[in-house]
Amino acid sequence: MTAGRITSDSRVYQWLNVIGALGILVNAGWHQAVPSVVLNIIWAGIGIVALIRIARRGRAPATPE
Repeated sequence: MTAGRITSDSRVYQWLNVIGALGILVNAGWHQAVPSVVLNIIWAGIGIVALIRIARRGRAPATPE
């Protein structure tokens, strides 16, 4: 949680992670920093998987209480 404004399981947080990873990926690729490129591909993938899980959770049918 960032100062109570964004939680780590929110779409905004995960989109910021994906966009940030892609930005660093492009920069690292430009400078031929292969380890950083690989790391940011993995990091963007983690963010994408999290977004998919959040979307699936949002579409899940409501369970009776």
